[in-house]
Amino acid sequence: MFEDWLTMMICAFDGKREDEYLSIVKRYIDEREVGKRNVDYFAQALGQIMIETREQQHDVLGNIFENYITHGRNGQFFTPHPICDMM
Repeated sequence: MFEDWLTMMICAFDGKREDEYLSIVKRYIDEREVGKRNVDYFAQALGQIMIETREQQHDVLGNIFENYITHGRNGQFFTPHPICDMM
């Protein structure tokens, strides 16, 4: 599900991958009312990521990935934003 969400975000921002986007979206559309379907939660999550990124002025998705998904396994750690600025 997380991978589908990431792919949908990439497709939405790309603009050239509409067919791929729609093929994923149709798997998450159900009969519940708009706003309560699984596909609606994807859109809400993207909106929250964008708001948080704008307010914090740094990559929050990388932090989420590192802290809650990989937990630093396989040596995957992202360079902190202040270090990137300094470089």
